[in-house]
Amino acid sequence: EIWWDVWTHPGADTFRRILREPGVKTSRPFIWVSVTTFITYLFTLLVYLLLFPDLTLSENVGISYSTYLLCLTIASPALAIFGISLQCAIYHGVARLMSGQGTFDSMVYCFGTVTAPGILASLIISIPILVLTSASPDASLCGSLITLPLGIYTLVLYVGAIDGVEGIGTGKAVLTYFIPVIVIMVLTICLMSFFWLPTAM
Repeated sequence: EIWWDVWTHPGADTFRRILREPGVKTSRPFIWVSVTTFITYLFTLLVYLLLFPDLTLSENVGISYSTYLLCLTIASPALAIFGISLQCAIYHGVARLMSGQGTFDSMVYCFGTVTAPGILASLIISIPILVLTSASPDASLCGSLITLPLGIYTLVLYVGAIDGVEGIGTGKAVLTYFIPVIVIMVLTICLMSFFWLPTAM
């Protein structure tokens, strides 16, 4: 019911309302994201076993892609918890610089209501795309176009979650979301330039 409420009523007011409801605990979103991530990797592993049994990770690595996915499936709950914790810590920190008044626990809870169902929605979309890709590699572009609206809608929900938790308004919530993204992109470009330019010269 919480997931449905968040995904059908995007906006900061929805997140403020669910934070006032009983049973708001940090353990709940951790369970949500760990279980949904595990299910996603498990289904992906089964699909690859059926469609791409001989696919290798790369020409230089002697393990199959299915073995790689199996390892990720086992580790996925811990990785999911670490990922959402790091994500929320970063956004909460940036929001505090913009006079945010929320808490880390509230950020994790609200982000969990977006992330967990988003993972399942991505799974539902990705399985048919994988089947189509096995028949025609050109279908991967079509798959990217299909997942684009989901990504945009998820972004809107995350912005609403930041505003709902921190109370900083939509404009600052958008900045809070994109500042870490921009910083990571700039750092990535700088690192790539640092390692690539000496080789190219």
